[in-house]
Amino acid sequence: MTFRLKQSESVSKSIRRIASEQIEKAIKEIEDSNLSQAEKVHQVRKRCKKLRGLVRLVRPAMTDDFSYSNANGLFRKIAKPLSEARDSKIYLDSFDSLLARFVDANQQDRFQSIRDQLSYHREQLLGDDVDVATRLDDAQEHFKDAFQSVQSLRLDAKGYEAWSHGLGKTYCRGRTAFREAQSDPSIETLHEWRKRVKYHTYHCKLLRLLWPALIESRYGEGKRLGDWLGDHHDLAVLKQRITDSPSDYGNRDVTDAFVSMIDQRSAQLESHAFRLGKKMFAEKPKRFLKRYRRYWKSIQ
Repeated sequence: MTFRLKQSESVSKSIRRIASEQIEKAIKEIEDSNLSQAEKVHQVRKRCKKLRGLVRLVRPAMTDDFSYSNANGLFRKIAKPLSEARDSKIYLDSFDSLLARFVDANQQDRFQSIRDQLSYHREQLLGDDVDVATRLDDAQEHFKDAFQSVQSLRLDAKGYEAWSHGLGKTYCRGRTAFREAQSDPSIETLHEWRKRVKYHTYHCKLLRLLWPALIESRYGEGKRLGDWLGDHHDLAVLKQRITDSPSDYGNRDVTDAFVSMIDQRSAQLESHAFRLGKKMFAEKPKRFLKRYRRYWKSIQ
């Protein structure tokens, strides 16, 4: 089974199936002894994002038996306690990626003091294995409860009407967030745009049955856009961490040089993202939604 609606199922049945599959996968990943705690944290957060994207697609059609607010709140609650552990790994990943891009291998020792401090911070967060394990155990219990709740998920609309309002709303919000980021490219506006892009991209993945070749391509471009914006945000958070207490990361020349690399890469990512964003969100929402309605009718 895959993360997509199926033509052979009602929309309600597809949503229940997909949600159940994602929850079961999350539980198995938490129990998998071959995965490190960092990998488990990553997988749990990824499953929660996909589940939140899923319920957003059918948000207006969800009933009180398992409402959107209940579902979204539950999956956000599962992921939130694990965010800090994830962020500590991202600092190191962003550092390594930046040096690989801008610094020759024989020059990278110059920035070792920064990496040592980031590693120390990560060890502090993950040093208490019991705490991380407890959070993962809590997540597992919440997932088990969610699995039972998902079985009662029903929609009060069918076919196109079940998902079109959610798709249109997410696309419209992505387009609005794109314009706001263009007019004021701050950490906050770019991060908000990234969140909207992620949800729209999940919706493209869910709706691949409408026109697999075309929508698969849009999904791929959306994923690339989300990755660029995600890298931009990670670098912004890393920069803020270093500039808040630069003396912890080495001498001033080292930290200034590193921050300069962050700024250079961030400018590149912004340029890439805005160029692609113009294409992805070129259509007006009503025209975009009408096009998807025609795709739906073509497979009925």
